Amino acid sequence: MKKFLSVLVAVLVLVTAVISVMATDVSVQSVDERTRQQFLMESEEQREAVAAHEVLYNSFLVEGSVEENFPDNYGGDYIKDGILHINIVDLPAQDITYYYKLLADYLDYIRFEDVDYSLASLLNASETISDALMDDGIQVTSYSVMEPTNSVRVGVSSDSVSQADVCAMNSAQPYASESNSIPVEFVVEETASPSTELMGGSRLDGYTLGSCCSCTILKHRKHILTNYDKKLLI
Repeated sequence: MKKFLSVLVAVLVLVTAVISVMATDVSVQSVDERTRQQFLMESEEQREAVAAHEVLYNSFLVEGSVEENFPDNYGGDYIKDGILHINIVDLPAQDITYYYKLLADYLDYIRFEDVDYSLASLLNASETISDALMDDGIQVTSYSVMEPTNSVRVGVSSDSVSQADVCAMNSAQPYASESNSIPVEFVVEETASPSTELMGGSRLDGYTLGSCCSCTILKHRKHILTNYDKKLLI
């Protein structure tokens, strides 16, 4: 009798374990399927905005090359909630007929935003600031244009500056002259993991012209704070 009970208990334990594993597997599959369905739904919601972006971007390509030629009034674009937001410098004073004609098939999926700075000036500022930081001995891990905020973001190595330094830089904006007063956000990044993320938030929001340049600096220079400290005190 005892032997029978022992066998019965062992069988019950085994069955319970199998049911538990099966339930876990079904649960994981359900989560994966929900995630996949949500991604597909959100991707579909933004399909037209992405297509409009591609048409816009292709219009800036120089014929026969991969070089871009951005209009002076163009401040970049980004996708949010299924809408392509197109930044236009001094929008009220601009004739944007060109954009309306170009994107005639997507008028329900585009919005124009009034901004202060062109994409060309933002790109130039990001490169100029990166060069200035390197001249001050600060290792740059990435730089990018933030179209949603019409600003520039620069990643600096945690080996070069502390979080407190970056907070001070964001407050004092010591490289304002190099950026022509364009707003700059400095962030601390790990040297071994430079940022390559696109601008914006979750899902496909923030889909842009790919103006993020991840640039791990191979030439490691000693961090000399002399010029940097002077700029912070200005």
